[in-house]
Amino acid sequence: MSSVSEPETALLQYLDDRRTSTMDDLIRHFHHFKFNRIFSAVDRLSREGKIRVVRQPSFEYRISRVDSTPLDREPALPSPK
Repeated sequence: MSSVSEPETALLQYLDDRRTSTMDDLIRHFHHFKFNRIFSAVDRLSREGKIRVVRQPSFEYRISRVDSTPLDREPALPSPK
């Protein structure tokens, strides 16, 4: 499993509190990170299935936290018979 970077941790915590945000809002909120670090974190988290990125009709990108599901956890071992 990959290690989580500082921007990724910050983004996940922010989205845990708010559930959804636009890319522009993330960039404004995390002004202390360079744009490429935010973009890379969003890309990585999206590819890992931890967040969802959806293009809106207004040409904005809506970022939302994907709810934890049993698929995020270790699979259960079958019971011995």
